[in-house]
Amino acid sequence: MKKTIAVIASIVLILLSGCSRISTVKDPSSLSSSSVVSPEVSESITPPGSSTFEPSEPSDISSQISSSVLPVSDPEITSLQNLLKELGYFSGEITGLMDDATVSALEHFQKNNGIDVTGRYDKDTIDLINSGKLIPNEEKLPLSGLIIGIDPGHQRHGNSDLEPVAPGSDVMKKKVSSGTQGKWTRTPEWEVNLKVGLRLKELLENAGATVIITHDSPDVDISNVERAQMFNDNNTDYALRLHCNGNADETQHGAFMLIPKNNPFYEDCVRAAEILLEEYCTSTGAYNRGLTYRSDQSGFNWCDRMIINIEMGYMSNEEEDHNLSDPDYQEKMAQGLFKGILRYFNEYRKDQTEE
Repeated sequence: MKKTIAVIASIVLILLSGCSRISTVKDPSSLSSSSVVSPEVSESITPPGSSTFEPSEPSDISSQISSSVLPVSDPEITSLQNLLKELGYFSGEITGLMDDATVSALEHFQKNNGIDVTGRYDKDTIDLINSGKLIPNEEKLPLSGLIIGIDPGHQRHGNSDLEPVAPGSDVMKKKVSSGTQGKWTRTPEWEVNLKVGLRLKELLENAGATVIITHDSPDVDISNVERAQMFNDNNTDYALRLHCNGNADETQHGAFMLIPKNNPFYEDCVRAAEILLEEYCTSTGAYNRGLTYRSDQSGFNWCDRMIINIEMGYMSNEEEDHNLSDPDYQEKMAQGLFKGILRYFNEYRKDQTEE
């Protein structure tokens, strides 16, 4: 009998304890941010104190927003892309997707119009659009309307997993390597490529281009196929892969271009490579080693856009190793690449006009 009473008492205590816990969370706003939410409903939960944006007429949009960032649906992104295109900031396809090209165009629009550059369709951006006081991209910047891709070669840690060297190919290659390094400076190749790539991105954007860069940090894991597909997805007008070289012969020096043997824009690749290499070598003083044609590059074979690769110098050559790691020389590198891209489009557009 005593045992039965003890069991009943234990059950009562458990029930009372459970009721106490339930009463402490009857107000959803008291839940901490670390509370566990069912995966099926987590995306539909609105945090306390914020409101969910409901699309409406443009003139009423800003009054409905209480949070600083607007969760935009596809129709709003489509409208945004159309507006950016009309104002001269966006030249890509109208997809309704907030892709890299749209973000870059939006950042350019925000910068020109004097609001915080966030790359997001936020409250400040909507307030500006609703005001009607918009500054179009009428500066006639030389690269306005163009989408340019930059792939700073390699990354901090390579990925030895394999991927097909070309669509449908049985030949497999490593997804991505960490690259070479300076024989004297010990500077990793990815560091030079990334620093020059980021500076080149800045120069191109200042000239009005929309820039798609495959990564802005070395701590990524992006295969060569994935990098090529980024350019395909964003319909780049020009794609450039940045690399440095190495050789057992320390006397080897200079810069050269790699060209895809098979590409829908083969003639454009050749023309762009010749111009880029000439301008790069003029800017840096590097020896011009000419063009090399390749069919074994995953980054080429998976790319449906115009694409070329520059080998900017030999990290196995003492003088060039020190040059490639020098910030002043890196500025010359970026300036030379920028001038090569600018000249290509100036000449290309001139030819198109004459035709």
